[in-house]
Formats: sequence, C-alpha cells, structure tokens
Amino acid sequence: MNHPLKVLILEDVEADALLMVHELKNAGFLPDWIRVDTENSYLTALASGPDLILSDYNLPQFDAFLALQLMQDQKLDIPFIVISGAITEDVAVEFMKRGASDYLLKDRMARLGQAVVRSLEQRELREEKRRTEEALRESEEQLAYIIDFLPDATFAIDSEGKVIAWNRAIEEMTGAAKNEVIGKKGFAHAIPFYGNARPILIDLVFRDQKDIEKEYDFILRKGDQLTAEVFAPLLYKGKGAYLWGIAAPLYDSKGNIVGAIESIRDITERKQIEDALTKKSEELARSNADLALFAYAASHDLQEPLRTITSFVQLLQKRYHGKIDPDADEFIDFIVGGTKRMQQLINDLLTYSRVNTRKGPISPMKIEDVLQKAMQNLRYILEEVKGTVIYEEMPSIVADEPQMTQLFQNLIGNALKFHGEEAPKVEISAARKGNDWIFSVKDNGIGIDPQYKDRIFEIFQRLHTREEYSGTGIGLAIAKKIVERHGGRIWVDGEPGKGTTFRFTIPAMTDRDPNEGDLN
Repeated sequence: MNHPLKVLILEDVEADALLMVHELKNAGFLPDWIRVDTENSYLTALASGPDLILSDYNLPQFDAFLALQLMQDQKLDIPFIVISGAITEDVAVEFMKRGASDYLLKDRMARLGQAVVRSLEQRELREEKRRTEEALRESEEQLAYIIDFLPDATFAIDSEGKVIAWNRAIEEMTGAAKNEVIGKKGFAHAIPFYGNARPILIDLVFRDQKDIEKEYDFILRKGDQLTAEVFAPLLYKGKGAYLWGIAAPLYDSKGNIVGAIESIRDITERKQIEDALTKKSEELARSNADLALFAYAASHDLQEPLRTITSFVQLLQKRYHGKIDPDADEFIDFIVGGTKRMQQLINDLLTYSRVNTRKGPISPMKIEDVLQKAMQNLRYILEEVKGTVIYEEMPSIVADEPQMTQLFQNLIGNALKFHGEEAPKVEISAARKGNDWIFSVKDNGIGIDPQYKDRIFEIFQRLHTREEYSGTGIGLAIAKKIVERHGGRIWVDGEPGKGTTFRFTIPAMTDRDPNEGDLN
C-alpha cells in the first residue's frame, strides 16, 4: 500500500533526485516531490509545508548546513536527511548535532526507505511529546486558575517538584508572592513555612519517608490521600500557626501521577479552643475527683458521730418513752426518725461517690445471676408489698457485677416503692440493637409526669414528700452514674397512673475485651 508523502529535494543533479524518488517508491511511499537547487527556490518550497526534506551536502549556490538552519529558523520540525556522494564522519556527526534526522551516502541509497520511516516515526514521537507537553501546560494553567480562587491556602507541584500553582490564600498566609515561588524546585515550597528547603506533606505523595512523618503531630494515609497536622513557625511574620493539610496526587488522562496538590487550613483558633477545653476538662475532672473524695470522706467521717447520737437517742427512747410527757415522746421520735434518715442519706452518698472511686473489675456475667442477687437483697420488701418480678431470658454482658446488681436493685426497688393500689408487678426485658443491649424495667405503679423525666436522675431530687414515700432522692442518680460509667445511657417513659418504664443501654459483650480491666 502506497503512503502519500510530500517531499522537498535539494539537489542540483536531476538523475540523483530521480534515484531518491525511485527508492521512496520501493519503500512503499507515493512521493509528491519537487526539486530545488537555490536558496530562494528552497524557501518558496519550504513554505508549502513538505513532509520530508532530502538534501545534497554541497550545491554550487547552496549547502545542507544553511538549508537546515533556514528550516529551524522558521520553527519547523521536518525530517531532514543529508544525502551526499562523499561526506566525512566528522561532518556527518556535526549534521546530527545540529538536528538532522539522518545522513546517507549516494552509493547506499537502498537504505533511504528505512531512514525515512525512522525519521518520520521520530517526528511523530516529537509531535506526540509536544502535544503532551502543551496539554500539560494548558492543564497546569487551568489548574492554577481554579486553585487561585479556592478559599483554602492551596498549591501544586509537578512530578519533578516544581511549583506550578500558588493561590491567593497561600500568598496571604505565607507572605510569599506567586512570582517568587512559581517554577521553583528543590522543596522551595517549604521555605515560607519553615525557613529551609525540605520535604513536607505534599512530597510524601511521591515518597514514603519516616523522617518526614516525624515532623507532624498527626498524619494519616487513606488511599492516595494524606492528611496531617503541623505547626509552621514562620507564618504570620513569625507568630506561627497550627495547620491542617490535605495532600493528594494529580493524574493525567492515562492514570499516571504528574504532580501533587495540597490544601492547607489554619486551625490555630481551633487548637486554642481545644487546648482550653482540655484544660477545663482536666480541671473539671480534678474538681469532680476532689468532690467525690470529699463526699466520701465527709460521709465516712460523719458515720461515727452519727452512730453515737443514734445510740444515745435510742437509749433515751428506750428508758424514758412514756415516762415524761407526750411532747417529750414526740420529740424523741422526731430525733430517732431524723437520725435514721441521716444514716440512710450518708449510706446513699457513700454509694454514689463509690461508683467512680471504688470501681470493680470488668468481667463477663449473666444478667440472670445479677437479677437473682438484686431480688435477694429486696426479698423483705417484695414480701411486704406482695410484689412480683418477672423477666425473660437475659443476655450475658461484660461489666462491673456489683454495680450491675446495684443498678437493677435501685430500679426494681423504685418500682416496688412507687406502686398504686394493685400489688406491684415488675417486668424486665432485654433486646439487642446494633452494638448495644437495651434493658427495660417496666412497672404498673403510679407513673410519672413527662416533664420530670430528666429531673428524677439528678441527685437529691424528689417528686413526692417524705410522708408519701420514703427515700433520699439519690437512688436514680446512682443508677444513671453506673450506666454512664459503662458507656450507656438511661431514660424513662411513663404517664401518671399508667406505670413507668426505665430503659438503659449497655455495650454488647462482643464490643469489649474482658481483659481491658476497669472502665474510666
């Protein structure tokens, strides 16, 4: 199959030109050719845009060196093959250095076809490279234009580390103008941040250096995207700033990495807020710990004098009750009742403070065993109010067993206390939802007004007078503290006269290692 080929032949001997055309046809080309032998005729033919130039080395009024230079001066990329009857090796090498595609001796004209094919292929490769570079340049310009208007400080580098984009936001952040950075290599993009040229986050896209990662407070690689947190000391005229950076590779249409981009956000204010919150949390934790310790110590230290008062008041009641006058009996009864309530209050305060100060080990347990212990502790109350407790098959969990017993005991005891005219009935159930078990303690008691559903979990909060129902107002606060210590939450539903249902969550057994020890 013949391939059309527009050929410009620079030759003063027509027979030699015909021989060249003959060899081109033998090689499968269909040449459309013109022969010239002067500079003017050569320039005229060059303007017509030939696909190939075949040039004799030396003509009477012209030569191949000048012809090659004239073509290059016009920024043309046309395969240029020198053909001569006699040419030294030094001259041939010089032609190749100046940009000729090939050279041949006229007595070896049979090689012309191969030389032309190779020269055309090389030109096509050069054209492809130029098109790729042009597309890349346009792409970089478009990328730089888009990046320039991004609100976050953003810059980009090519695969050789040259800065190809530096937007307005990063100019403002660093004080480094775009024209000072664009086109620079050798980690120049790091200088405005750290004062020296060194690899930073964006450079990790091309390499995986552990020493770079040490420079960051936090670094995460997710797929081909990198995120990191770092302090840059030179920003804002030496004041420095905490930065959050995200870096990712840039790809060409074939999926090859051709560069990288990084967006940076100033998180100094957020860090300051976080540090302040951390400090406040630490202060609050210390305050809570001190408060819990004080509550425990105070409650513990009050036990001894209260026992002394209680003993003597009970002795006074035993010896003199009914021997003085009715008023004295009433006063003594008030004192005895008050000391008993004080004793219960101190005991409840100790229990409340011990939820976090005297934590037991975390281990697997059966809730059925916990319920049996709780009901054993409540057996006298159950008998007194003729109450019943029923429950379905219960799961096993990982928790603090004494605290779980206390939790169910408080909730069941609450249901037995606040019952209506009917004998109290308590139904306990459990259902798995996601990673949690949801436990329900439902009763048929007096119910609760929804407006108090949060208040009842606060310490010392009572909805009824002491004459109506006994208690210290701490039981549900203890229950809430136990649930939260185990990573769950507790809430209540109910209406006046329609019973109450307490629900709380505990993480399922598979979500916690029993060897972890105490919870926080």
